[in-house]
Amino acid sequence: MSAQKAYIQEVLDTLLKEAAEAAKKKGLRASPGGIVKGLGFSYETPYIVAYGLAARGLINDGRLTEAGRRLIEDVVELAAEIKEYSLFPQFDGGRLIGAVLYALYDWLDMYRDSESYLEFVEEVVRRVKRLKETRPEAFKLLAVLLPRIGYEDGYSPLKLIEALEKEAST
Repeated sequence: MSAQKAYIQEVLDTLLKEAAEAAKKKGLRASPGGIVKGLGFSYETPYIVAYGLAARGLINDGRLTEAGRRLIEDVVELAAEIKEYSLFPQFDGGRLIGAVLYALYDWLDMYRDSESYLEFVEEVVRRVKRLKETRPEAFKLLAVLLPRIGYEDGYSPLKLIEALEKEAST
């Protein structure tokens, strides 16, 4: 295995382990294997996400940075927030967490550093919570759609939220 492949595998392993531990602290069942199953729609997607997070400074020297921990906490918090209405199986093993991480990844490559990327993630979490409080029916639809949409094609969680807010207000 090349040094770069080994590095990306190490980054992915760190990401999955830390996410599983954070999920357990939040009362969610998750394993690294379960999380990776939810992380995208193709074999290479988890590696792309891991590499991208490392490039943004969220994982360094085989460990999550402080920003990386905040990201994982936000991912787990959002997964816990939508779990009841997500239509994921009760014992999904972490697939929902992987799907949320996939949804929150910067597929449009708009955020070059960890702070601006975390601002985006935190904005998504805030708006999801607000949608849950103000428009429960739209929130239920979001809980189903957010972890299932392919975001690699230019769509984003914020665009999804905006569409649901707009639809709910008409």
